[in-house]
Amino acid sequence: MRTRWASLVFVVAAAGCGDPPLLETTLPNGYVHHSNGDHFGFIASADRSTLAQLTMQDDGSERWCNRFGIRSAWVMCEVVEYPVDSGMKTTVVGFLILDTSSGRVTEYPDQATAASAWMMLTSSPVPTLAGDDR
Repeated sequence: MRTRWASLVFVVAAAGCGDPPLLETTLPNGYVHHSNGDHFGFIASADRSTLAQLTMQDDGSERWCNRFGIRSAWVMCEVVEYPVDSGMKTTVVGFLILDTSSGRVTEYPDQATAASAWMMLTSSPVPTLAGDDR
């Protein structure tokens, strides 16, 4: 009987540990935003390749897209960086706009520049940027 209880406790404890579930948001033209709820978000195309801008950097830091907005075939993403040994502290390092119909990605240094480009590309206001935890 003790062995059964010990096994049950072990299974329950093991099931409660680990990474949060991976969430997916379908984007236009086969793209998908993946995240664990509010960290480590990335965008992948229909062939499952990740946008090159959202990767490990040469200095060991990591760049992710946790907040994004969608309008028609266009996606705007706030790019954050997790510096090496920073824990979960992030810094916004820019914005990118993805045209899902062509696969073209353009990077912008700040939100104002990205918003201006967005208006020219889409003739609409910038969507609210939200994460999967909304």
